[in-house]
Amino acid sequence: LLGRERQGRAYTYRASQDEADFLSGAIGDRLAEASPGARRSVLINLLGDLQPEDLDEVARYTRRIRRARTDEP
Repeated sequence: LLGRERQGRAYTYRASQDEADFLSGAIGDRLAEASPGARRSVLINLLGDLQPEDLDEVARYTRRIRRARTDEP
């Protein structure tokens, strides 16, 4: 979670990954372990908290994923 760099006799600490990557990994790990019903419920609740512009972005990304999956051999 943290990286450190020596600065003279002290160390400077910094995050080894950004917040979005950390949260994505943590949430993804939990969702992977959840039942399909629980996973669906969590995702619906998260989507319900989003602002309209964020929902639009999710919709665009969802369409891209669906197109990519239908193009798979």
